[in-house]
Amino acid sequence: MRVLDATNARFPSEIGFFEVPHNSLCVAVDSQYAYVGDEGWLRVIDLEDPSSPRLIGSCNSSPGVSFDIVVQGTYAYAAGGTMMIFDVSDPTAPVLASEVLSPGASGIAMSGQLAYVADFSGLRVFDVSDPQNPTQVGGWSYSGSNSDVVVRDSIAYVVTYAEGLHIVSVSNPQNCVEIGQLETPGNAVNIALKDNFALIADEGFGLRIIDVSNPTTPIEVGVFSGCEFVENVYCSGNNVFITGAFCGLRVLDFNDPLNPSTMGYHSSPGPAIGITVVDN
Repeated sequence: MRVLDATNARFPSEIGFFEVPHNSLCVAVDSQYAYVGDEGWLRVIDLEDPSSPRLIGSCNSSPGVSFDIVVQGTYAYAAGGTMMIFDVSDPTAPVLASEVLSPGASGIAMSGQLAYVADFSGLRVFDVSDPQNPTQVGGWSYSGSNSDVVVRDSIAYVVTYAEGLHIVSVSNPQNCVEIGQLETPGNAVNIALKDNFALIADEGFGLRIIDVSNPTTPIEVGVFSGCEFVENVYCSGNNVFITGAFCGLRVLDFNDPLNPSTMGYHSSPGPAIGITVVDN
């Protein structure tokens, strides 16, 4: 796990590093702690001193492998073949509180007491008001490799590995309905929302920029192809951050959504997959 200072977005620089035992696949940050999916483990890393991150807690989640993590309150919610809920009230001793079968789960989003999980069957909606006993309360069925999901204003934006973007109304979790769809040319693996745009990491076909101001008729309005292989996208303030196996970290100028350009760059010695941004 690498810690970068992006105060000057044109010249992000590495200030800290922690070598996890296996392969870090995703990261979420809450307060001073980073929660890292390290293959079959959840690692908790103290970032009080960003220049010297240190491991303070671990929990074995095998056979589950965390591909996506969201932290809410004293729990970390992870997708990785199943949905896993970790009690992180004591960051030095995280505990797997519960686990629910969700075959192929690779993306998760939270909205209130509901968890939305993208998996091989489509989208599953879980009531996690009792994190010890989550229950599925609804979903949307789609046969494919669903990669990631974000939720805003009772609408779920789901990306599928082979078919791009699906937009699903989740206003009634028991009766989720697809209201819009747009294919992308590559393999859609990650998604973020910025204003009226959905930004889709489409692997070898760059970052696709989709106008979703009318969610029933999404329209592609731009593409950033200045990175060989885009796997993750994160929006923070006015900046868009992307990572990929062969492109390190790029900070994009998004003032013109139709024509984003590289504002800053930092190379990575290994495949840069997951990213999150806190402050700078």
